[in-house]
Amino acid sequence: IVLMECAFTPFSSESMPPPLKIFVQAIAEAELDPYRKPFLEGGESRRPMLAFARAIAVDSEPASVIEIMDEARQWLDEEAEVPKLVVVGDPGSSLTPEERERILAWPNVTEIAVQGKHFLTEDPNDEIGVAIAKWYTSERVCLI
Repeated sequence: IVLMECAFTPFSSESMPPPLKIFVQAIAEAELDPYRKPFLEGGESRRPMLAFARAIAVDSEPASVIEIMDEARQWLDEEAEVPKLVVVGDPGSSLTPEERERILAWPNVTEIAVQGKHFLTEDPNDEIGVAIAKWYTSERVCLI
């Protein structure tokens, strides 16, 4: 399993990482334009962005997302056979130090850091691809 700059516990409004809090609270219109482009028409074309925003777990809501996060985290905490590669951004945007520590405590986990923020695949995508290929073909990874 390869994970990139992701959260496995809900954010709290007090402990949300500053870069993510800034993103959630206010972004310049010009920066948002490329992300809005596919959703300029009203109605159903905007549903994916609305669903995404409603699924961000903050302060224990929404309960259905919290339940999924809890189940995934428990499985990853217990599953020693599955190799896990965690790609973190430097400086990153949404991974708190506590979340990083929790993830690195999982069994059979490897961490790499790449230059980037939240959308890592848009920043150093070649660096990520090379790192995943090296990790996947290493002797440490057992194919299931």
